[in-house]
Amino acid sequence: MTKRSVYYLYLKDFPKVLVAVIEGELFLSLHEVLKRFKLKHDDPKVKELVVTERITINIDGHDKRIDIIDFEVFKNLSELDRSGEGFKFFTQVMKHKFDREHNIDNLTPNDLESMEDRERFIEERNILKSKVEVLEAKERTYEPYIKTIKTIFGSRINPVNFVNITTKLKYAKPPSPSAISEILRLAGVFDDNDQPKPHFVKENYFRIIVTSEAKLTKSQVVTNVLVLQKGIQLIESLIDKKYGGGIR
Repeated sequence: MTKRSVYYLYLKDFPKVLVAVIEGELFLSLHEVLKRFKLKHDDPKVKELVVTERITINIDGHDKRIDIIDFEVFKNLSELDRSGEGFKFFTQVMKHKFDREHNIDNLTPNDLESMEDRERFIEERNILKSKVEVLEAKERTYEPYIKTIKTIFGSRINPVNFVNITTKLKYAKPPSPSAISEILRLAGVFDDNDQPKPHFVKENYFRIIVTSEAKLTKSQVVTNVLVLQKGIQLIESLIDKKYGGGIR
């Protein structure tokens, strides 16, 4: 089944530009593009460039048939309009395309048009900020242990807490720590409790740090895994093996 979504693009200076995303590719309404570039459909130069696809959509509660163009046609049409407004329209559409391709979950400012979306975004941001603060506090707790390991094994080791391992990997969008744990378990590196097996600790792939945290009247023992440079290289090699080097 073809994966498709249609929505209005709310640009800074051009409200409600109809666009479609089909199989991850961005298409634009031909009617909207011609209007913004002040071009005529029957212009011979336009006819020469335009290759369209006609789709039926439901928008604003009504079924409509529209002609859409891919991004290559859009860029070619932009060359026919040398006006300042045309260039502004082209630039703002290009920024939306760039944001879609480079932001996590394809998030763009267009996704925060409604009050509900803005409130959800702020709520999720607050949750993430709280998690970051907790992780930063834990990192401060482990700093003395990391300093000791660096003193013993050398500063080039630069260990990292396993919960933050994705920040040290070479991939733009690495697997989550839980997915990496599963890969390590299947490879026989981690045990069923997500702890490195003794061999990999002895060979300086990982270090296990045990700390005691006081909470009210109770003391809680917390075990954390530090990943050394050899461990990072091992993890990357296992990820490459699982995904065939397809993650970048």
